[in-house]
Amino acid sequence: MDQFLRFVETENYRWDEIFTLKTLKSFQERYGSAHASVRGLSRYLFDQKRIRRPIEMNWRWLPEIYEEYLEYYEKRKQISYPKMSHIRGVIAALYDYLKRNEIDLYFIHLNSRHLIVGGCHHWSLLCRRCLKR
Repeated sequence: MDQFLRFVETENYRWDEIFTLKTLKSFQERYGSAHASVRGLSRYLFDQKRIRRPIEMNWRWLPEIYEEYLEYYEKRKQISYPKMSHIRGVIAALYDYLKRNEIDLYFIHLNSRHLIVGGCHHWSLLCRRCLKR
């Protein structure tokens, strides 16, 4: 835990950046392990409503563009943790479909308003349409 604290202080993370999977991954890359105590503290702080979501190691990493979208969407819309987990699952399904069918994300032409404003509903509809093909 002390090592994680020093890491966070050295890297000058803001409070909302400390208990994220991205920070834990950076810590793990530098020091070679992710401490269960850090994840435990994140669960405690989440239960106390001090952070937006706990760190969960079972999340699968998506390519950077998807992760950036999820981070932006969560901060902009202030979506609850359970709903963000659902949105992540929908986006992961879209990513899997595109990868399996060798479709580049950049070839999909969607009105960006639907992606940001419509959010999960539109992603779900898009995934359902893609998966039915």
